[in-house]
Amino acid sequence: MTVPARRFGRVRHGTVALSLAMTIASAWPGAMAHGSATSMPVWQAAPSPEDELLATYAPVLVVRDQPADCESGEPYLPMAVEDLFAVPGLALRGPDGATVGQPTLADLAAIAPGADWHIDVPGNALDPECSYEHLYDELAAAPVSYGRIASDPDHPDRLVVQYWFFYIYNDWNDRHEGDWEMIQLVFDAPDASAALDTEPAQVMYAQHEGGELSDWDGGPLQRRDGTHPLVFVGEGSHASYFSSERWFGKSAQSGFGCDDTRAPGDEVSPAVVQLTGDEAWLDFTGRWGEQQPSFNNGPTGPSTKTQWASPVTWLVEEGRIGAAELPSEGSFATSAFCATVRVGSVAFLRFLDSPARLLLALATISLTVVLIARRTRWRGASLAPMMQHRRAGQHLGAAFMLVRTHAMLFGPIALLLPVAGLLGVGLQWLLSEHTELGDAFAVSGSGSTLGSTVAGLIGLVIVVPVASVVYVAVAAGVRDLASDGATSSWRSALRSALRHPHGIAAELLTRAIINTLLFTVVGSPLGVWLLARWCVVAASSLESKQPVRRSTSLTRGSRVRTGALAGLVTTMSIVLPALAATLLLLLT
Repeated sequence: MTVPARRFGRVRHGTVALSLAMTIASAWPGAMAHGSATSMPVWQAAPSPEDELLATYAPVLVVRDQPADCESGEPYLPMAVEDLFAVPGLALRGPDGATVGQPTLADLAAIAPGADWHIDVPGNALDPECSYEHLYDELAAAPVSYGRIASDPDHPDRLVVQYWFFYIYNDWNDRHEGDWEMIQLVFDAPDASAALDTEPAQVMYAQHEGGELSDWDGGPLQRRDGTHPLVFVGEGSHASYFSSERWFGKSAQSGFGCDDTRAPGDEVSPAVVQLTGDEAWLDFTGRWGEQQPSFNNGPTGPSTKTQWASPVTWLVEEGRIGAAELPSEGSFATSAFCATVRVGSVAFLRFLDSPARLLLALATISLTVVLIARRTRWRGASLAPMMQHRRAGQHLGAAFMLVRTHAMLFGPIALLLPVAGLLGVGLQWLLSEHTELGDAFAVSGSGSTLGSTVAGLIGLVIVVPVASVVYVAVAAGVRDLASDGATSSWRSALRSALRHPHGIAAELLTRAIINTLLFTVVGSPLGVWLLARWCVVAASSLESKQPVRRSTSLTRGSRVRTGALAGLVTTMSIVLPALAATLLLLLT
């Protein structure tokens, strides 16, 4: 996808200007050194083999599109170190409170290796809101990658081309100022001139811990114009992947979570600045971001990484074939896992930023739950007689007893839900593999608009109607058990449900309305109110042709209790499967 002018218009002009300036700057010293009328003109200076090699294999980044500021998508591109030092309010902080305000690269170079210093960008890394994004936008920094020709003393017959990327902020499950990422290409060649006459043997993309390997030909690597590797950048974490998907990212420092490289994405070609090793900032071994507790410290620079001094050894020891791809779009397990991990990470970050505030919030929630729980009666629940007045807590106890006692009745009915889910997944597979819709999933990534829409429609067409049938069938089974001397089976309960299509339709419609409202901030209060009124629509449909009106009548006078019970059951139906899905993905 071409980079939209609205978002990256300034980048294009900045890239051209930076590239031109780099060309002139690199050629000018050579022309001045000759100092004669026969010297080669600046504009005719031949590039060195190293320059040519870095330009030939310069990467193209694919970053997730961000439709609007401060929304989902990737707001940051790799930038030049010099641009970081143009940030107003930047500070360099050291031990015992030592501070250098508005430092320069010269100040950075003056710090002895190993000294405990760090760069502090204005803002709160644990609770950023939009501060770093606004700061980055104000810099209008052109995208830059740092190219380097490297060798490994333990593998002298191989040459490595590295590209390093510096981002101003990392917004993943860990949050920190500054972020260094990289990729590398390995040639079976002793020098740059020889490498130009061949192709890379292997490519490795850094991903949290270690990295993923690919052969130049035949592997997962995708290329643009033959020689430029496509690097799919994980939203927030900036980990590098070979394709567009959702991935399981893991690190001993930042924990685990979802790396998202799904389409739509913008292709960006950063200007390449060659690292000669003489750059003063390379000797800075401190942190490129403020100090924070746990794993939210700013990272150290490239020269402190294993792959800097031993790039081939790093590839051999830390490289792996393949990345852990999460189930595709439309998978409840993936969505639940990513959401659960994200919520947990944000809560932990809130705790690190303000422990007292989070503990107060948790204490308030716990106290509220305890007070509500104490206002009902939990003991004394019984099934006989089936129809009797019960307290809210006793209703839950009786429900568990009913399911346990009549497992052969309710178990097969409940089994319809996972079966429907499997059918939905199977239909997605058939559409993606054997119809033209496969292009929407495979080419654009399963996160494309069309792919998401198709996955959502499959869920609506299969899973949601089956769920409505299950609700009515369960109500029919309970009704039969409540009848004197009546016995019931799952077959008769399902037949009874299918004989009441108006009940299935009513349950389907009311659930759709309530769920839509509950998933919006403005509509949530109305959704809760309607849930209390319509929570027995399925049961009402067995005795009335107008189940919505009948449910409204039955709950009148006790909607606080019925609404609380329905809300608790609805919450459990979301939370428990989400936790199960998270555990399943972690185990597999």
